[in-house]
Amino acid sequence: MKFKHTFNVFIDNFSVTFKQLLYRLVIIVIAAVFMSLVIAPYKNALTGSEDYTNLVNGVKSFLSNLINGRPTDRKSVV
Repeated sequence: MKFKHTFNVFIDNFSVTFKQLLYRLVIIVIAAVFMSLVIAPYKNALTGSEDYTNLVNGVKSFLSNLINGRPTDRKSVV
């Protein structure tokens, strides 16, 4: 009975529901575009720096060593 009533209310108010869904979709798209325009310059400046590339390379080498069973990167064993 609840499902039938809910479905009837949904169908009766479909224009209102559709407008609400469309409004939310438009707001989400506008917010995503705005956020990407604001964040993109900062992301490009960060990822283009030498420190960032050194950090990424260090993390990659650490994970590679960890997967291969060498959790430390010792050049010489004393």
